[in-house]
Amino acid sequence: MILLELKNLSTVYPELREEDGLFLPNFDKNIYKIRDTFEDLLNITETKNSLLKYNDIKKIVEDHDATHPKNILHFTIDSLGWNQIIEKKNFLDNYRENNEIIQLSSVFPTITSTILTSIHSGLPPEVHGLLGHKIYFPEIGGVINTLVSNVQNAKDRQKDSLVRCGVDPKALLWRYNPPSLNESAEYIQVNLLQFDIAMTGLSHFMLDPQRVISFRNYIDGFEKVIKLLKMKKKVYIHFYIGDIDDVCHAYGPFSQQYEKTSKLLNYLLGNFIKSLDPQTSEETLLTITADHGQNSLYDEKRITFDREFIKEFNGLLRAPMGKSGRVLHFYAKENKIKVVKDILRDKIKNSGIILTSDDDLSHLFATKQNLNKVPERLGNVIVIMKPNYSASREYKKEKENEELIEFKMNGTHGSLSLDELLIPLFIDKISNYKKFC
Repeated sequence: MILLELKNLSTVYPELREEDGLFLPNFDKNIYKIRDTFEDLLNITETKNSLLKYNDIKKIVEDHDATHPKNILHFTIDSLGWNQIIEKKNFLDNYRENNEIIQLSSVFPTITSTILTSIHSGLPPEVHGLLGHKIYFPEIGGVINTLVSNVQNAKDRQKDSLVRCGVDPKALLWRYNPPSLNESAEYIQVNLLQFDIAMTGLSHFMLDPQRVISFRNYIDGFEKVIKLLKMKKKVYIHFYIGDIDDVCHAYGPFSQQYEKTSKLLNYLLGNFIKSLDPQTSEETLLTITADHGQNSLYDEKRITFDREFIKEFNGLLRAPMGKSGRVLHFYAKENKIKVVKDILRDKIKNSGIILTSDDDLSHLFATKQNLNKVPERLGNVIVIMKPNYSASREYKKEKENEELIEFKMNGTHGSLSLDELLIPLFIDKISNYKKFC
């Protein structure tokens, strides 16, 4: 296994202690470099951020005789964290016991909207500008839920209401770099998404509609992949899987339910790999990563901002609170930043670090680009929760009737624990995976 070295967050923010368990992303071997790596392997265009420039990663690819594939089939398995794979197993165990896998770092915040945009664009968050899940966009004058493309507190908060209002979400990105940008007569890029999220919500921010294919279930999706792999031109296929994420949120990332889900996914992928013909297997590179892992949540470490607190607190803000899992975004009035920070410190105690626009936020990002604009969207006061802590606001119940099965989140992400930051990279020819299925 190729393991990463991550610096403790306390090395740059001394109010933290090393044992607080928060870390800086590693920007050398980082998930946002996946796209450049694939375009490098397919010899599509010159790239500057390919992971192949690191000798240990390049050696793995060379040892597998996988440096010149015709096709790349990439699975992003949402929330398949490194620590979950190692502790709970049940995912490509036979392959892992006989081959090296690579440890990558996610970005900050470790939230799906931000990371998938980085995977597809090949850009770090501070360059593309989608800096969280529910964040403020000054161009709109409101907090946008980027996963479903609606504006918080608007009259119409249904999915894609932003698009129905005539707003092009791509115009809100600081830089739009679609994965289909370098297509040619010899090369095509395709994205497979489950039918209920294909070209809805987040897709509007990052993908070209003509390069999105929906699938009803895994059988349907895998059949469509097989047809694409048989095209004469080079193909890069991105296949998104969200089942692990759903289960980890509901039951926890190290739960029995996670184990069962990863075992089921392992079975489905194994059967798919074995079904491919020898030629396709030999000329296709199969890669698997996650966007992030998840951190377990504990009842005694849950913090609630009740309605009374929010009502009084909102007078200090110019926009409602935003949220990216275990990261909170506050948009304080300029003369109230210190007041907001002090109130939050009293509220959350020692459960997280509070940073403001007066702090040096550059440590959290790969480049120096747009750092002057980052607080507009990330917030001029942000809270990064320590491991196993969470915070949420209290909402008024719309229904008096008790739910038959109450949902309680037992795992989430967004912050900078090792559970959230560390993700795997599997990279090999399908013909080599077959030996261990």
